[in-house]
Amino acid sequence: KKVIIMARLSKNVLKLQQKINDILEQDILSRQDKLFVYEHFNEAVLVEVNRCAAFFTPLDLAWEVALEVVDHETPQRVLDLCAGIGMLAFSTLSRNSMAEIVCVEQNPEFVRIGRKLLPEAKWICCSLEDTETLKSLGIFDVVVSNPPYGVVPSMKDVKSSRYTGELAHFKAIDIASNLGNYGVFLIPQSDAGFKLSGVQCYERCISSAHQKFFDETGIEITPSCGIDTTAYTPFKNTKIVTEITTMQFPVDHCFKDDPLVEEQLTLSL
Repeated sequence: KKVIIMARLSKNVLKLQQKINDILEQDILSRQDKLFVYEHFNEAVLVEVNRCAAFFTPLDLAWEVALEVVDHETPQRVLDLCAGIGMLAFSTLSRNSMAEIVCVEQNPEFVRIGRKLLPEAKWICCSLEDTETLKSLGIFDVVVSNPPYGVVPSMKDVKSSRYTGELAHFKAIDIASNLGNYGVFLIPQSDAGFKLSGVQCYERCISSAHQKFFDETGIEITPSCGIDTTAYTPFKNTKIVTEITTMQFPVDHCFKDDPLVEEQLTLSL
């Protein structure tokens, strides 16, 4: 199946996309094939990136995000929320082959490509509004995500359980807090609560949006192990500076009224 080009792209990008199309038509993909797709796929061929805020994680940065996700000594259960074509899931599984990976993505074309690249994962095509489907997935050890950033038209009607603001990345974190014990999120530096990337030294920097999120959810956003995101390949379709953030989700934020989730939560503890 050929993709439909959604944007005016350079000849080089279109040439790379044609090679990606050829790779995806193969019955079996080698690891090198997958790495090529993950490195060169441009999300602008399928969506209006500014409307959807669909900015795929650069591959080399995804490897570093996975450092915060992976516990090499345990068979983790990991949810990649707003998964795109599975960049973070692929990086996580590459670092921990024992991980059970579930990818949630609302764009069916991204899901189709993701299933071809990462058939080891369980792929769910649904939006963050589909609470019943999300609840049915149970509780995860870690939720990892590079969510949409800012005020996103396509996420205007998405409601989270505690956060009442309009920022998509905070909505995604609040929703994730119901699904896992721990979170690793790539979010805009302006709302991370700190500056670590692209500066000479670490500093705390609390925006009003960050404070609102904390006041309403009680979720404390903390820094990564010291990863400077500006040292890696920039995003293809935005110049935004991001931070790798981590957060411990309170147990009582989970969907404890759901019998299936309650059983899985007990087993995870």
